[in-house]
Amino acid sequence: MPTYTNLTKEIRHDHSYWKCNQALNDGSTCSGYNDIKCNACKDCKSRRGAGDDGTDEFGNTIAKLVFVNKMGEEHWGYLDQQ
Repeated sequence: MPTYTNLTKEIRHDHSYWKCNQALNDGSTCSGYNDIKCNACKDCKSRRGAGDDGTDEFGNTIAKLVFVNKMGEEHWGYLDQQ
């Protein structure tokens, strides 16, 4: 399992999309891909949350949303520094 470091509230320049990993009512996982500018999944309508993946323009996973604080600030962990 990859180690996510460089925890930050800033979105990195190559972080273009996010993959929704939120649980659906039937027990499956959403897996919808969304533009990083959108905070809600276009498929399941869930708000971006802990456990979602950050991807580059090619769909490569580069980050993990580690947690969102009470103020709604997202804390992303990145695989490596770009």
